[in-house]
Amino acid sequence: MYPERFVLLGFIFLFTIGRVAFDTFQQHYSPPKVATRVSAPGSSSGSSSSDHDGNASRVAICLLGQLRHFELTGPSIRKFVIDAHKDADIFLNVPLDENTWKIALLGVNARFRIARIFRAYDMLESTMHKELLKSKSSPNGVQGLLQYFSLVEGCMQLIVAYEKMHGFQYKWIVRTRLDGYWTAPLPATIFRPGVYTVPYGYDFGGLNDRLGAGDRQTTMATINRLSILPSLHAQGYRNIHSERVFEVHLRVSGIRVAKEMLPFCILSHRNFPWPVLETPVASILSKGPLNGAYCRPCTPKAGQRESNRIVRKLYRNTGWWSVDRSGWIPTDGVTLELCDASKQAWEDGWEAVFDRASGREAAEIRMRLGNASLADCIEQNEEFQRGWEIWDGMSPKDLCLHSRRDGQNFPLH
Repeated sequence: MYPERFVLLGFIFLFTIGRVAFDTFQQHYSPPKVATRVSAPGSSSGSSSSDHDGNASRVAICLLGQLRHFELTGPSIRKFVIDAHKDADIFLNVPLDENTWKIALLGVNARFRIARIFRAYDMLESTMHKELLKSKSSPNGVQGLLQYFSLVEGCMQLIVAYEKMHGFQYKWIVRTRLDGYWTAPLPATIFRPGVYTVPYGYDFGGLNDRLGAGDRQTTMATINRLSILPSLHAQGYRNIHSERVFEVHLRVSGIRVAKEMLPFCILSHRNFPWPVLETPVASILSKGPLNGAYCRPCTPKAGQRESNRIVRKLYRNTGWWSVDRSGWIPTDGVTLELCDASKQAWEDGWEAVFDRASGREAAEIRMRLGNASLADCIEQNEEFQRGWEIWDGMSPKDLCLHSRRDGQNFPLH
């Protein structure tokens, strides 16, 4: 490891113990300037002519979260997020679990900057947290919300540390989840100066927090999802869920918000009653932007007409849903079909539904990963890890052994 990398890892450590410590440190350190290649947001060109000193349009994309069903979501993220913004720098912030070995599906890319794979430990749930946060809205309660907020802040820690190392700042920052299934490219229209862009709808009376994009100054004011909580509690907020926390956070911070129709959904095993009472789950056979809604590979229980009727009924029966805020009121650009998600397990034969929706290449990746051996895992992750400028995580062998189960192959979750 080069000396510069030790310096960078030092920055990451300092950020994790507090921004005050980092601010003190940076007063005594002036990182070297190192050239890199950049281009405008949304550029589809594979080449770039700028370096860190040409500050027109540097973009950082941070991918975060768990890798549930990454054999399904990973190829879509690579195609429609990473490859769609060919000059964006990529950062990775991932808690270690039995699925982390799948991360090599992102391939190798010259713009991979920092990957952090870490062991997550339970965070302290204070009385303040329990009073402020609505635990029933999260499958893992208050702990799950705190872990997610910490992941979001961790993205900014990686990005700022890299900026300090190379003596420049990104102009645009995007963060999105690794359990997102994309059906079209992340559009360049998300880049709006002085405005934070989030997906339209599926916000439950707050703001959809499954993706966020903005210029650096705006993002810095929105990314402190964990450290803002004491302030919100002191202002009297109680028992609010994640989307509502996000909306209050941005409002009290004076951040303008733009809502964008975005072509991705969150693949999930979460189960909700059928007939739909509050939370619809889309089939991945639906066409058009699903804005980070829950989805699964299912044979639709309701076709387009019936699905439209269901979501319109949701709008009438729940006072906090509205055309501007829910995103579930169908538009001309969406052919919506809903799943019966009353069972946690996906239906028998879901693989055929996924293959039909995603195409031959994605189907081949799914089947190939399902037959991966330990040797395959180690070889793929060795190549993947070599592609990162900074790798902060365990070795390929240890990563694969951590995911190992009885038998020759690896589990697909």
